[in-house]
Amino acid sequence: MGRLYRFVLTPESRLPLSAARLDSTPRVREEDGATVALFEKDVIREGVFRHPSDRWTLVVTPQRMDAWVKNTQAAIASGVNIRLSKDHEPGSDGTIGSVKSVRRKGDRIVAVVEAVGQRSIDLVRQVGQVSIELDENFVSGSGVSFGECIVAVSLTPSPVVHRQGPFRRIAASLESVHKEEKERQELLSEMVRLAYPGR
Repeated sequence: MGRLYRFVLTPESRLPLSAARLDSTPRVREEDGATVALFEKDVIREGVFRHPSDRWTLVVTPQRMDAWVKNTQAAIASGVNIRLSKDHEPGSDGTIGSVKSVRRKGDRIVAVVEAVGQRSIDLVRQVGQVSIELDENFVSGSGVSFGECIVAVSLTPSPVVHRQGPFRRIAASLESVHKEEKERQELLSEMVRLAYPGR
């Protein structure tokens, strides 16, 4: 594992924040007895970011974002669970869902995330902002190296990356969503097989 960046401000270094926003009430579904909702959210954008207390600086370029998208998508396609968490809490207690896909849209990366359970959905409504966890050299449990990779998206009221857009609900006419997701994952799995032979 490489250096792990958490794009969140500590209590001592918080900056004034605008109110959290949500596009509208999410469309939800029941899955194995739990309420589940899909959202789309921008998670990182082009720029230079300096953590005021941890003292690191990260330069985010279009080329670097493209690499993050490629590597993170490859990890997801290979079966790695990219967590949706709260306050960067590790383990089961901090996990409230998962990241289903990432893509670049203009000057930022947009993720599709799935929040599991009503409390998780309520947190999305309440917090409205996120920060990513970025591993400089992510290696999966099966020993595959994916390079620099997003390993979690975490709800936080104090992100280093400000001026975020709202969470946007994804219309879950769920048969079409699942069909598109399955087709995308099958395509990604084939791309991973070609890019990482012998995995």
